Amino acid sequence: MAARRAKLIAIIGLGVLLCILGCTGMITLLNKVEEGSSQSPVRSLTITLNKSQREELFDQLRKFAEKHGFEHQITDFNTNGENFQFWISRNDITTIAANVPPDPALVFIDCDRTYPGNPVSKETADTLFNDLISFISEIPKVTISEEK
Repeated sequence: MAARRAKLIAIIGLGVLLCILGCTGMITLLNKVEEGSSQSPVRSLTITLNKSQREELFDQLRKFAEKHGFEHQITDFNTNGENFQFWISRNDITTIAANVPPDPALVFIDCDRTYPGNPVSKETADTLFNDLISFISEIPKVTISEEK
């Protein structure tokens, strides 16, 4: 009887220990996922342009994407062109340009790592971002404000 009771206590103790370790591991994993998903953009900027210049912006974003080997896609979310998002992506970095409703003149552009755990070198990010700015600067009367 005593041996049975000792065995039962050992099994219960082992079960409690495994639960504690499992919960600790799960909390650690969830914290890492949350950190990865809430990371700040690598670089970002805000541009101001006339709504009539959007096609010029899209052309410049396409040229930039093609020069640097990015895939690109645009959507207007069935808003008849009122709102848009322009995605530019490759294996190391993703850039999203989107207008800011209700102000059709404002466009935010964020450059992020494609995968949160896969860092992008500062040199690569700086080179790409500076080139992106030079493409956008070709649009007449555009205002560019870089976020730090």
